[in-house]
Amino acid sequence: MIKVTVCELPDTWTQDDTLWNELKKHLASAGSDLLVLPEMPFSPWITRSDRVDSAVWDKAVSAHESWIGRLAELPAAMVAGAFCLSSNFNGPNVPGEDFSGAGWIIEPERGVVRGLTDPRQWILTLDVDLEEARAAKQTYPRYVRE
Repeated sequence: MIKVTVCELPDTWTQDDTLWNELKKHLASAGSDLLVLPEMPFSPWITRSDRVDSAVWDKAVSAHESWIGRLAELPAAMVAGAFCLSSNFNGPNVPGEDFSGAGWIIEPERGVVRGLTDPRQWILTLDVDLEEARAAKQTYPRYVRE
């Protein structure tokens, strides 16, 4: 069994260490083994415009290089599995378009949603039994070779 954490973050969460420190505290107290962050989590979302802007890209790359070095501060280990896990951004993106938010943990056999985040509960940690994933791989149609 492993303990997994997904989260729902505002696009501006790295502007200071407030949410970062809350996340670290939560991971430590929950004893998480796996943390799933949104895609490109360490800079404002770069697709706010259809126009390609190399300065925006360079800034995003620089922010990620800086924040990736800080991942060692987190007590979570990276693990792969058959459960579906997602973390997402929430809040405004471009005028008329908001990020959908909602991180989730979904079990591997029937797709039952085990947990969802929302703006009030923006971090979610649950135990995940890897035996469920192993067992799911033995059921139809997963065991059929192509």
